[in-house]
Formats: sequence, C-alpha cells, structure tokens
Amino acid sequence: MAGHLSRMMWPVLLAVLLAMPAFAADLSKLRQPGTYVIVSDKDGKAISGAYWLSPELKFVVHSEDAATPAMGVFVDREMFPRRIAQFEIFLNVRLTHEPEPGSLPVGKVAQIRQTEKFPKSDPKTSLLAFATTGIVSSKLQDIDIVSRSYGVDGDQFSIPGRKPGERVHIETLDIDLSAADAAKVAAVETGEALSSLDFHMLYVTRALPSQPKVVKCFEEVRASPKFQTAAKKLRETMDQWMATTFVKDGKTWWDREKVSAEDFGPDVAALCPDP
Repeated sequence: MAGHLSRMMWPVLLAVLLAMPAFAADLSKLRQPGTYVIVSDKDGKAISGAYWLSPELKFVVHSEDAATPAMGVFVDREMFPRRIAQFEIFLNVRLTHEPEPGSLPVGKVAQIRQTEKFPKSDPKTSLLAFATTGIVSSKLQDIDIVSRSYGVDGDQFSIPGRKPGERVHIETLDIDLSAADAAKVAAVETGEALSSLDFHMLYVTRALPSQPKVVKCFEEVRASPKFQTAAKKLRETMDQWMATTFVKDGKTWWDREKVSAEDFGPDVAALCPDP
C-alpha cells in the first residue's frame, strides 16, 4: 500500500498547470459569498466547480461522464472536508481527521483516523492510508497556482461519488479531483452568481457544451424573471441558513420547524429535458 500511495504524480500536475490557457481568471474575490469557480477541459466542458455561500461553506458540483450533473454537495472545504450536507440523500455529517492530512510532509505515508458523526447517531471511525506525493507551484500570468498530488486508500471517502486513489487538490482554487480529471483541466472561469441554485444552473450550461439545445434551455430559464426571483430568495433564505445555522451548530434542514421542497428552489434536473 505504501508503494502505491507514494508513486509520483508530477507529470499529472504539470499537465494541469501547462494546460491552463493564458487568460486571467480573477481570484481576488474567491471564497467570498456569491463567487464561484469552474474548471473545464479543452473542449469547454466543465469538470468541477464551486460556489461560496460564505468563506466557511461552499456548494460543489462535479460532472458525470454520461449525464447532466444533478447533485450538488455542501462542504466546508474539498480536500478531506469537515462538514458535508446533501439534500437528496439526507446527508449531514461532521468529520475529523487525525492527523490532519494537509499537515503531513511530502512522502510521508500515514494512517488517517477519520471519524464520522451523523446527527443522533454514534461516531464511526475508519482508517485511511494517505500520502502527499508532490506539491507544485506555478505562475499563471499574475496568479500563483499551487497543487498537491496525493493518494488515499480506504473504504470511506467523505463526499458522495468521490473515489479514493490518486488525486490532485488544486489548493489555490480549493478544487479536489481524481488524477485523471485533473489531467484534463484546460480552463478556469470565475464569477458571481445569485445563489447556489443559480450557480447550479450556470454549471449545467458549462457541463453540456455538446448539447446546444439543452444549454439554451437552461440559459433561458436562468434569464427568466421567475427563476431570478427564486434564485435570489434562496440566497436570502436557505443559502443564508446553511451558511450560518448549519455551519454553526450542525442543525439539518429537517430540524427547521417548517420546511418543504420549495425552500430549496426548483429541481434543476427537471427544468430542462435530458440531453
């Protein structure tokens, strides 16, 4: 296991950094409420993206190979998150890691004790084998990009759908990818969105460049007054609640006295036809 995790991944990281195009992405406002980042491949297809509800909470979407990206996840950070929430599968969990993976030196293979605590249940601890295999710094115009390559092995890996194995954490953007996906990164986009819902819709348009009819539908929905009203309302209600009450004391959305599906806005997957 130690040999597997300690394999060097410098070629992957260099491919990521050299593939990024020479245009400026404004990182000055990242991690501030309302800002987002999306990384895409050479064909303009989004690979992963995140929208910050607050400096302590973000909404992450990751593309799927053969489907519209439908599920978003709330996390405090992407590499070994400490808080995770996902509405569709009623996920709300706190995690602790000992030792903290990001504090370990390059080449150090360690057993990470990951403890999961779900509301109203006993904690569960599992062991993960972890090693940072390389850290690369690069200059992209006036932007310093730092990426960490690492390997992780174990039965649990926190974010739904995220697999263990060889991974890359683009620390500057706080985007965590499989090594295979990281090697595809060719563009970075930053900007602002009305809410997590608005960002989710925007992300879908970036994830389906080969489906112009579907993209047009999502763009038209986003531009409609009805949707913009719903998106703004979400930012003032559930986005705000997640960024404050959820992060502070871990309450879940079902702990609210009154809650319904409408609190989270329309179902993104149902707003336009499948590609």
